[in-house]
Order: sequence, then C-alpha cells, then structure tokens
Amino acid sequence: MLIGKGKNKRVAEHIQNIKCPSCNESGSLLMEGYQEFLILGLPVFPISKTVQVTCSACKKYFPPSSITNEMYRGVQYIKSKTKPTVWMYLLPILTVVLVFFGWRSSVRKASENISKIEKVKTGDIYTVETGDLYYNKMEVLFVKDDAIIFHESGQSSAKLKEMQYMDSFYGDTVAYSKKDLLKLNSDHKIEEIERH
Repeated sequence: MLIGKGKNKRVAEHIQNIKCPSCNESGSLLMEGYQEFLILGLPVFPISKTVQVTCSACKKYFPPSSITNEMYRGVQYIKSKTKPTVWMYLLPILTVVLVFFGWRSSVRKASENISKIEKVKTGDIYTVETGDLYYNKMEVLFVKDDAIIFHESGQSSAKLKEMQYMDSFYGDTVAYSKKDLLKLNSDHKIEEIERH
C-alpha cells in the first residue's frame, strides 16, 4: 500500500470500576489504544488515536456510537496513555535531514561560485539556468576590465541531467559584469562553475 492509513496497538488495559453495559460485569472492559498513522510509501506520521472497547466476560464489542458516559472516561484515559513511536516520524525526519543537507550543499556551492566569479579565469565553464529549469553552458573567452566575455554553447537549453552532453561552444558571444554574475549566483541561477 503506497498511500493510506494504518494503526499500531500501543496500550491494552482492563479498566476497573466500570461495568459492562451488556453483562454488568465490573472490571471486564478491555480497552485497547491504537495510534493511527499515515502511509506514504512507508508507515509514517501519526495522525490520530482510537480506542477499541470489548468485554472479556461477554465478548461484546462496543463501537464508538455505543460508548456510555462512564466508558468515555476510560476511553480518554487510554487515549492519554497511547503514544506514537519514533518510527512513525520517519518520513518527516528524513525530509528535514534531506532539506538541511540540500540547503547546506547549496550554500557551499554558492560560496564556491562567488570565489570563482571574483577570480574569473579564461576557460571557466558556467552552467546557467535560462528559465523553467532549463540550462545552458557558457565558456569564458577573456576578461577585459569588468567585462567577462563568454561564448555560449551552440546547443539549445536542456535539462540539468542532459548538460553533460554540452561540450562545444560555438554559439553567441555574450558579456557579463562581475556584478551581473554575482546577482545571477545570489538568485541561484548559476548551477555550477567548472574550472580545469
């Protein structure tokens, strides 16, 4: 099951001082607390608690609609004892960890890009987003004053995974200032700067 709900029994207890409405036996009501959780490929993320009530003497099951006021106190007690386990938070924990490492990698890459922009070298190859997650490559031809002159790849923009096939630069010649490149970098438009 990829998406849905599951449940895990966390507590089972006979509740004393409450009589079964069916057989009038005292202390025979077994209340089982379940932690329900959302399944998104993995059983993760607790969402609610439920309690099932059965009488161990007469074996009658009491659906939620037939719970009496007296039984309700026991149900609330069992719900308070029903706690989720750590594994139920697996997906949120993994998501936070992946986001953190992705952010850290992005910050480190942006920082490395800044040092390469500040000390531009002929032959540096910039992978730049052109829009809608499409990218193009540009190779530094030369630097003149504050202008960095690039030769673009002659191929059309491509998705990032296809960038490895862009290795020739016979497209248009374009110029950027260091300030323009730093702005592109701060806007996360420069994916990578290769230096050989």
